[in-house]
Amino acid sequence: MILYAIDFYHKVVFSPDRKILASASEDATIKIWNPEGRAGTGALPLRTLTGQRDNVWNLSFSPDRKMIASSGSDGTVKLWNLANGRAGTGALPLRTFTGHRGWATSVSFSPDGLTIASSGSDRTVSFAPDGKVLASASGDRTIKLWNLKTGQKIKTLSRHQRGIDSVVFSPDGKILASASFDRTIKLWNVADGTTNSEAVPLQVFDGHRDRVNDVNISPDGKTLVSASDDSTLRIWNLELDVDSLMKLSCQWLGNYIANHPDERAIAQICNP
Repeated sequence: MILYAIDFYHKVVFSPDRKILASASEDATIKIWNPEGRAGTGALPLRTLTGQRDNVWNLSFSPDRKMIASSGSDGTVKLWNLANGRAGTGALPLRTFTGHRGWATSVSFSPDGLTIASSGSDRTVSFAPDGKVLASASGDRTIKLWNLKTGQKIKTLSRHQRGIDSVVFSPDGKILASASFDRTIKLWNVADGTTNSEAVPLQVFDGHRDRVNDVNISPDGKTLVSASDDSTLRIWNLELDVDSLMKLSCQWLGNYIANHPDERAIAQICNP
């Protein structure tokens, strides 16, 4: 299914129960959609939230789906109430957080719903489901994984050809998806525990005609949704499960492992 907009989509995210989809746009609005609606184009949003004074860059649902946080070019992070279930337009934010001197480009709820992380210079941040790891990505074409307990960097992933706008963990925390200016979406294995920064992506999705601003994975891990400057949202079927993706990745890495026997961590993953 493809959803079209007059303005660019910057962010799209599933609610934790997968019953609704939220999008953030250049038109300073947040729209709530039914992802199970009829296939095709021209679908209408269930609800529109207005209140950011400029581009809305990022969105994050609270774990209980009662609230959604947004960040925008006006430098603010806003908290919205979704629990009243009212349709229509014009709801006011519950709270507005200020402090960024420039754009607030990313926002993310922690898994326990008690903390919100936002970013400015780095384009995007995302918590792992267990709350122990934070992923950040930016215009330098890299993704960095951080240990939240120690504050230390775990590793850097660097296979995109241009800047990265969005990263998100799969529900089981084993896979990280990234969206880039290079028009691709990449899936990465982040469950191997290694610090190898030369890792290749498990899978690459190519189909957008312009930069991909955002990517998200449904709570059941079976669907991936992306938003692009080509004014479309694309919904992809994740046909391969994690084990199949790992098998495919190991096939691609076969020659590398054969020529680098010292890479024991990769060899052990592919040949347990």
